[in-house]
Amino acid sequence: MIEPARNGKRGRKASALMLLALGGSFACASIPPPREQLAQARDKVRSAQTEQAGQYAPLELRKAQDDLDQAERAMREERNIEARRKAELARAEAELALARTQRARNEVAVNELTQTVSALEDEIRNATTQEIRP
Repeated sequence: MIEPARNGKRGRKASALMLLALGGSFACASIPPPREQLAQARDKVRSAQTEQAGQYAPLELRKAQDDLDQAERAMREERNIEARRKAELARAEAELALARTQRARNEVAVNELTQTVSALEDEIRNATTQEIRP
């Protein structure tokens, strides 16, 4: 009698595990495809490419593209949780690439303005010095 009781416990455990596995797969299937998140990620990656982030933030842009590719693959395979997560990562990486690109461009502009101001100051000094001389 002891043996059937142990087999019964094993059978219940196996049934419980099977129900958990089935429940998990139904839960994943019930999550809608993250179409909006993918569209947002595509738009951000495209914007980063248009703004030449490949020149100023190539690693971030590459990561965004890789995450976007993985998100699209996961969605095709109906792994919607992973697809949503990867799409959100792709959007965030593309935003980071855009921010770093803008920062780099701003630094270039500041350097150019600093040089222009220095050149103008030199011209003013030279002009003032020449006016003072008889």
